[in-house]
Amino acid sequence: MANKFKRFNKTNEEIIVKSENVEGLSSLLSNKVSVVTGKQLSTNDFTNTDKSNVSANTSARHTHSNKGIIDEITQAFINNWTAAYTHISDTVKHITAAERTKWNGAATSQHTHSNKSVLDGITSTLVSNWNSAYTHISDAIKHITATERTNWNSAKSKADAALPASSYTAADILKKLLTVDGSGSKLDADLLDGKEATNFASSTHTHTPASIGAANAKHNHSTLDIVRSSNDYWADNIGSTNRAMINTARSPKSAFLPANCITVEYSSDAGKTWEDYGLSEAQKRGLFALTCDNDVRLSKSSPVSTNDCVRITVEPLDRYVSFDQLYIWFSTGSHACTLDLERSTIGAKDTFSFIRKDVPLGGWSGPNVINFPYGTFGSFPGQTNNHYKYRMTFKTTKLGSSTTQSPAIIDIRFYGDRAWTIPNDMVKGDYPFSWDRDMNVNFSKQLKEQGKRVYSDNNKPTPAAIGAATAEQGIKADAALPKSGGTMTGFITLHAAPTANMHPATKKYVDDKMIAAGNGDMTKAVYDANGDGVVDKAETVPWSGVTGKPNTFPPSTHKHTKSEITDFPVSLKNPAALAISLNGTSQGTYDGSVAKSVNITPAGIGALGRTEKAADSSKLAGLTPVVDNPGPSNRNTWYFPFTGTNNKDGTRKYYAALYADHATTSGRANNLSMGLNGSDLWVYYN
Repeated sequence: MANKFKRFNKTNEEIIVKSENVEGLSSLLSNKVSVVTGKQLSTNDFTNTDKSNVSANTSARHTHSNKGIIDEITQAFINNWTAAYTHISDTVKHITAAERTKWNGAATSQHTHSNKSVLDGITSTLVSNWNSAYTHISDAIKHITATERTNWNSAKSKADAALPASSYTAADILKKLLTVDGSGSKLDADLLDGKEATNFASSTHTHTPASIGAANAKHNHSTLDIVRSSNDYWADNIGSTNRAMINTARSPKSAFLPANCITVEYSSDAGKTWEDYGLSEAQKRGLFALTCDNDVRLSKSSPVSTNDCVRITVEPLDRYVSFDQLYIWFSTGSHACTLDLERSTIGAKDTFSFIRKDVPLGGWSGPNVINFPYGTFGSFPGQTNNHYKYRMTFKTTKLGSSTTQSPAIIDIRFYGDRAWTIPNDMVKGDYPFSWDRDMNVNFSKQLKEQGKRVYSDNNKPTPAAIGAATAEQGIKADAALPKSGGTMTGFITLHAAPTANMHPATKKYVDDKMIAAGNGDMTKAVYDANGDGVVDKAETVPWSGVTGKPNTFPPSTHKHTKSEITDFPVSLKNPAALAISLNGTSQGTYDGSVAKSVNITPAGIGALGRTEKAADSSKLAGLTPVVDNPGPSNRNTWYFPFTGTNNKDGTRKYYAALYADHATTSGRANNLSMGLNGSDLWVYYN
């Protein structure tokens, strides 16, 4: 029975053939013995053989411990077990419960086919072929008809018979073309509109400027040849050719950026990570100071590497201007370098967008000018779309011949034509100074000329800077005795007794010396009347007492040093005593006979101490300044009292006059001070 089942691959359905179609089943059933209720087999059926078998069974009778289980075993069980054993012992694939359910369903739906013979002829091979055919016609490829197939086969035959391209050279083609070439052939293989190829330029060719009526890339023009239309104008803008003529437009808007506005970073892994470069504040400011004397290297050490990068970010903490051009003085060394330029906005200060990328840099060293779309650098509050930070990334993209010479950044300047908040005069007008309508020039910082400092009202010199004495030193100098001589108004005390010829001696020193030598009334008028320094005559002098006698007489004029006088007195009294006074108050006299000390104080000489101020009544001779406002020009004039011969109104005398052009208090001169420089009176003011 198992061989009567067939499976159809197309639907995976399984069909069970009806039991009446199983071979010999009907005839076997007709010969079965019917069961009679209440009877078993008839007595005629029990033979001697059967009896013998029963006897044998009786002799073989035994008991089982599992008799209860064995008694439950019926023939039906045995038949089922036999059928099951036979079933699992064959080579037919056995079914699962799910498959049984399907088959039972198929049995319920069993039916007959009029084309059974056709269906019986369906094999798994046919089903596989049908599946392949279905897949083929279900794809997106266009299928051909028999006619098309015939045409294509014909084309293939012709192609197979054609000469391969590899065997048919350009020379073969040209040879064929030449057979029909010529006028009227409508081919003209070597002519275009009747002209040879030599009459036309190659697809890649060059022109000299002269051949196309153009000037050389570098050429000169007379200034008369460069003209502007009288109808040109720029509204809220400045033309690029005009920027150089307008100082407020050509000024470097990044001039003198402070160090806290500049961040310089370094990367040695091609920009994956960044660290602070380590520049000082002065080095950072130097990059934007317009000096071209900086040296920020892309590689900190040798050898130079394409992984080394420098990134410089600027932030507008002190200005609000516009940028549209970048100038960089740069040295590439022997390498190839590029620049990336980015910027952010007020609303996202640390989110950058590229505005120029991979811009080639040149110079060894030399200038680079990079244009980019207009943008602000800073803003007023609330302008979140305005541009804020600008970031430059310098890279070495290809190494040159020298791996020890690093590319370097030397000078950076941003240009633009607008400035709203201005931090210095250079940003405002392209000059490091400002001026007013009267051409008064103001320098905000120290002005130097060839290394020498130049001073102004706002930049006054110190006495030491110009080699002058301080006020305190001046007071001391005024009270000092001139080198050329003068009169002491008080006593002085010498340091010690003289030890050299030019040392001064005190009166006491001289007196002591005289006493040691013997005092007397010998005066010059009596004993040296002719003033030649030699005693005119002596009362008696023994010849032996004369030392150093000359060889001839009269003796020659000579002198003796102090050291040659063995009995020189210890103290000599000055016959002309010195009178000492301090501010008119006598301090006594000094004749050198005894030591004398005089303590000189500012109060003692009528002067002010270092920290004292003069009373108002003592200032300007007790006179106060006069303010004069002569008329409609409202030019305020301040007059200061003076003891000279000039006067303004015939009744008052003045030191000087000072004008202030503005009527408002904020515009007037202030911080006034005066000083005497030689014979000139100086007035200082802001």
